[in-house]
Amino acid sequence: YNFDEKNAFLVSYKNKYGVLPNRYAVRGFDLAYDILLRLASADTLYDAVDSDSETEYIENKFRYDKKLFSGYTNQAFYILKYGENLIFEVVK
Repeated sequence: YNFDEKNAFLVSYKNKYGVLPNRYAVRGFDLAYDILLRLASADTLYDAVDSDSETEYIENKFRYDKKLFSGYTNQAFYILKYGENLIFEVVK
């Protein structure tokens, strides 16, 4: 991810700990934020993931599909490529 001074989570984390969050902290934030927003938009989490909506946050995307027998899998992902100066770019 790129540091964005407008992102409240990144700014708060850096102010509190003196460093930017690593990928695990960002993933935890993205996942918790996604679940909380889904719970706020539907009566149950099951109702919230039944829609074909895809959400995207700091570093992660989420689009859940119901598995055949139980549970859900996240089907959203990024395809990355190396650009100039060996910098990752998201393939659209």
